[in-house]
Amino acid sequence: MATHRTHASSGWRVVRQMPALWTGMMLTTLGTLPGCTSREEAAAVKSMATAHPIDAEAARTLYVRHCAACHGAEGHGDGPANQHLYPKPRAFSDSPMRFASTGSGEDRVLDAIARTIREGMPRSSMPGFGGVLTESEIRGIAQYVHDLGSDIPVPRARGPLIAAKTPEFTAGLVTYGSSLFRSTGCVTCHGEKGYGDGTAMEGLVDSLGRPIHPANLASGQYKAGSTPDDLYRVIVNGVPGTPMPAYADMLFEGQPGSSVGHRKAWALVAYVMSLAPPPSETAANSGAEIVLTRAADPAMFEDSAHQAWRGVRETSISLRPLWQRPEPIRSVSVTALRAGDRVAFRLVWSDATCDVDHDSGDFPDAAAVMFAMGDEVAPLPMGVEVPGYTPASPVNVWQWKASRQYDTSTGRRHDATDPSTLDGDGYFLFAPTPGSEPIASLVSARGDDLRLLDPYNLAAMRAGNPHADASIVRHAVLEANALGFGTLTYQPPDLQHTNASALWANGRWFVTTFRTLSTGDDSDIDLTTPRRVPVAFAIWDGSRGDRAGVKLVSGWHWLVIEPSTGAAAGDR
Repeated sequence: MATHRTHASSGWRVVRQMPALWTGMMLTTLGTLPGCTSREEAAAVKSMATAHPIDAEAARTLYVRHCAACHGAEGHGDGPANQHLYPKPRAFSDSPMRFASTGSGEDRVLDAIARTIREGMPRSSMPGFGGVLTESEIRGIAQYVHDLGSDIPVPRARGPLIAAKTPEFTAGLVTYGSSLFRSTGCVTCHGEKGYGDGTAMEGLVDSLGRPIHPANLASGQYKAGSTPDDLYRVIVNGVPGTPMPAYADMLFEGQPGSSVGHRKAWALVAYVMSLAPPPSETAANSGAEIVLTRAADPAMFEDSAHQAWRGVRETSISLRPLWQRPEPIRSVSVTALRAGDRVAFRLVWSDATCDVDHDSGDFPDAAAVMFAMGDEVAPLPMGVEVPGYTPASPVNVWQWKASRQYDTSTGRRHDATDPSTLDGDGYFLFAPTPGSEPIASLVSARGDDLRLLDPYNLAAMRAGNPHADASIVRHAVLEANALGFGTLTYQPPDLQHTNASALWANGRWFVTTFRTLSTGDDSDIDLTTPRRVPVAFAIWDGSRGDRAGVKLVSGWHWLVIEPSTGAAAGDR
């Protein structure tokens, strides 16, 4: 039987031995191409070929808005986000398309560039824009990017090399591929188990002299594409502009149609795919519709363990790290609910540790929801301003931190001399402090009221730092606005309207942020009018040192406010 321990006075409940109730945002290595295979030659992709691209000037405008922050206005990979990213953004004007299918026609290359724009690129911060931009807009940007690199020498052409039918990946073929993986030298860079930790990994650079890391083949996420044909193409043709060589000559020994060469190449593909984990659920890269629906019970917002959360429809959103590393967090599940005049966003993600301390060297788990407040889809890096583009409106950010959630649940601030100590057994439930009596604010705090302030932050308090105001102990979420890097500004304490409840159970966070649909503040997103609102998400893993720009981010998605849930419909 489960044992419950409740601290009613603090609003923080720890429940023991309960079962669980249930990862800026920039473009990087654009250039994933579908390859040149006999199969594709017989049935070429037609979707993009039939889309009429927008005109060159409109394409340039969209490129500047959505791409220049990372790739630079002239395509040199030198945008303002460049310093925050690894791998570095692709320099279209200075290096070849890395996964280009050599010997392909321009239409095939454009289709391939468009695929990367639409779907993004795994193991990088390159998001997708499918469902956010139209196919014509994507095609127009693809043409613009292609033209930026028009003066780059193209690798020598190779004819179609893939057999008409992929063989069965038997245990024998995998074993054969394992031996070839070693004898052909793949292990030198990619390592014995494919983790990208081979003896030659140190010092590798791309054609521009920038550091580059061998692919972690065991991740199951391949930048060139996830199909067997994609892997075959990379093994045979190599990756121009990188240390990854073409293995065609070694495998085929000068005979492109050799059945022995085909078998060797397919054996390597079979072995690489055997290193990957079992397929996981598919998460949306961009353009997912998160429909605002009515909550079954308003009490759900303050109780992340409420029974009514069971069965609520979730949308799985893909996350990408801004700085490449082995990443256990790959997605976040999102739900949007309304109850009366309040709205809530429920974020659920995997995290092996519950990190609630915030001190020198200690970082809390965190999450954020970002809204584009204007009529246009803003640049993903917090609406960043770049040469040639000035955002019409700032973005609105709701940032939750586990350290603030702990303080909110206990009703008091903790510091390095009073570390947060959780008493539980894999299950921690945090609820906002009950009661409506306000805590003394920075303006009114006098005498004994200062007991609520961290004594080590008095200088910050006197300087007007909103983080040092006692009144925000009531808020696990802080609202902020931004117009790009270095511009994130938290709203004053008396204009903080958002709060949260949370649950960490058996390696997963369940965080519910909530607020009124409208606050009457022009700096806040108004969610009363039926429409589609661009929304994005970010996750920080404190135990891995995540903070500020070190995080995982999503692409843009849509919060759909239907007439049946809008304010005009009332609460019926």
